[in-house]
Amino acid sequence: MPLWVLFLVLLSLSSSCSHCSPSPSEASRTQRSSDAIFTNNYRKLLRQLSARQLLLDIMSQKQRNENQEQVEKAQLGHKVGSVCTNQKLTTPSNSLLALLQKHSRNFQG
Repeated sequence: MPLWVLFLVLLSLSSSCSHCSPSPSEASRTQRSSDAIFTNNYRKLLRQLSARQLLLDIMSQKQRNENQEQVEKAQLGHKVGSVCTNQKLTTPSNSLLALLQKHSRNFQG
């Protein structure tokens, strides 16, 4: 059968049904399909928002931990600094001088 005959048959079939309204089952199927598309896109959006919120929570927790560590280091440094100022600070030259004086006393007496 030539191709143009097939084309004419298809054209006549489609033109005869073009004035027909879709059946109720086709309309409900289309409605269900559009509902499914909306639902799928909505769920995808919710998953993305949830993942973004989880990421922000993790990042803020990490930032809080880093800030807490910095505060603890600053407090430790302050404590060490106050201990050093309370004690007599000796420089290496002062320590050497004190050893020499002690050693010379041992030789003299």
